[in-house]
Amino acid sequence: MDLCDKTKLLQDCLGAFKDNMKGFNVVEDIIRKGLKGEVFGPETIGHQICLHLKKINREAKLLQAALDGKATHQEKRHLIYDLGIRGRAPLSVADYISRYDAGDTSVRIVWRTRDATPCIKVRTWMSDIRGMEGTGEAVVDEEMGFYTVAPAENVIFLSGTRECPKLELVVFHGIGEGSELTADLYKWLNAVIDYACWARRDVRPYHEGNLTQIGMNLGPRHARVLGWAKSFVKNLSNKDMKIHDTDAIGAVSIFWSILSAYAPTEVTDAMVKYVEEEELPHLATQNVGPGTGFRLCLGDKDYMFPTCSRAPPEAYISCGYSAPVHRDASYCPWAASWIVNRNVDNVDDSADKSAGSSFVDVGLRVAVRAASASLVIWNPNNAHGTTRSYGAENSGIAITFSSKVCDVYRTLTSMGKVPFLSGTCYGGDEILGLVESGSGAGATETDE
Repeated sequence: MDLCDKTKLLQDCLGAFKDNMKGFNVVEDIIRKGLKGEVFGPETIGHQICLHLKKINREAKLLQAALDGKATHQEKRHLIYDLGIRGRAPLSVADYISRYDAGDTSVRIVWRTRDATPCIKVRTWMSDIRGMEGTGEAVVDEEMGFYTVAPAENVIFLSGTRECPKLELVVFHGIGEGSELTADLYKWLNAVIDYACWARRDVRPYHEGNLTQIGMNLGPRHARVLGWAKSFVKNLSNKDMKIHDTDAIGAVSIFWSILSAYAPTEVTDAMVKYVEEEELPHLATQNVGPGTGFRLCLGDKDYMFPTCSRAPPEAYISCGYSAPVHRDASYCPWAASWIVNRNVDNVDDSADKSAGSSFVDVGLRVAVRAASASLVIWNPNNAHGTTRSYGAENSGIAITFSSKVCDVYRTLTSMGKVPFLSGTCYGGDEILGLVESGSGAGATETDE
């Protein structure tokens, strides 16, 4: 039997494996060992056959992935590179300062002093358009001493001294823009957010827009329960709820991957340390259990990341949402939001379309003009909020860490009750006794 006949024989063997992924693993093991010389010596017929098999196996997997509607390994790599997740070394605050001092102005360093007492009281609504503020509302502009971050500006705000800088606020714009793949991703993310805000409970119905929750929470004020948020208000089938939960987990988890690549290491180190020390689970729902991995859907293909870490367990999804000045009690010093899309179609043509729904760090006196594909990282314990929308709609995702959820989780764990792992939710008087009166459902509180 010559080389061609042997290759044909092995091709036929490979074909028998094509409907069984376990078979692919067996073939890949033979190829790997064969090319390493563990089965065949170098320059032998067996070694040459393995080289042929490697090519055939790759082509078979590409064909099978296309038939299954799944992205190939190469397509997934392209997406990760285009988003800036791969090939981007995370930088510390010191690294950003050094780069800025060396003349790199792609990320500006701005030094600010935080007010000892915030200039605007909690529960006050804000406006970034002078002359349009309502009675009792505060204007946040240069005249009031506020620094306004433009829609395309990347800034890291620091306080303290150069010898001992303190990170205060991070603003990045243009996350992953500029490729067809990321354009498809943003289109899908926007659809996931729209569906979430339609199908899930608005946890802040008296504020502008919609704010819905996914992941771990304490339930509504009148019916405390620690578990995975059951937030659907539409009459959906179990299949549809699971599909949307899978989408939502994917959307939040790709944000977590982006945050891990872009945020200063001081931010992500603190977040990871907090999750690990509290032994918190990763993001899950009542319909999609805890575990690793997530899925994205771009065009007609599923981008599967089965071994990637999911996001931390608390997240919010919002559309057109604005909030007055508030603080969010958190043991983790950082929270982050990602604006996926900004729609200004309903903003008056004579108005400044960059204004409206701007994030405001009150004590630092910074107002951040919103834009699509933008990232804001802040300390949730500091007074913050957003300006009135004036018709602008920001669609986004936020990753937060509520101290109230953590308190209950800690207590139940210390009692030998491990929430979520068994699917058990704890509620009623057992939870009410652990949560202070008047607390909110999660991490977006208007209480001082």
